[in-house]
Amino acid sequence: MITKKFFGKTADGKSVDVYELKNSAGTTAKIITYGARLASWIFGGVEIVLGYDTIAEYEADDSYKGAVVGRCANRIGGAKFELNGKVFNLDKNDGGKNHLHGGFNGFEKKIWAAEIIKERRKTPSFSYRDISRNKVSA
Repeated sequence: MITKKFFGKTADGKSVDVYELKNSAGTTAKIITYGARLASWIFGGVEIVLGYDTIAEYEADDSYKGAVVGRCANRIGGAKFELNGKVFNLDKNDGGKNHLHGGFNGFEKKIWAAEIIKERRKTPSFSYRDISRNKVSA
């Protein structure tokens, strides 16, 4: 069974929902739309995921707990790379030296849209405007 509830509002007033997935064996997973984060997973009566109870706690923590990260996962050394002879400079959000998990405004800070489809699965998604290229990506 999948249920949807209001989780909270971000500091800038955006609504965040939580989707709870529960099976007949009692396993429960909670996914919030802020960063498409796995906020809770109870298996065999034991919580096996580190998460928070409020959106404010997620916003205050920069550890990426349970989040979908991107545009890249991991670090890009020196916060730049070269492709086809062109150098791309990126956010230096990892100790002022490297680019980590998509920069200062990565996927983990986006509000993902989700919907329950046939009560059996959910499909998270979002789109963002790439201001530097002035086009919409998904």
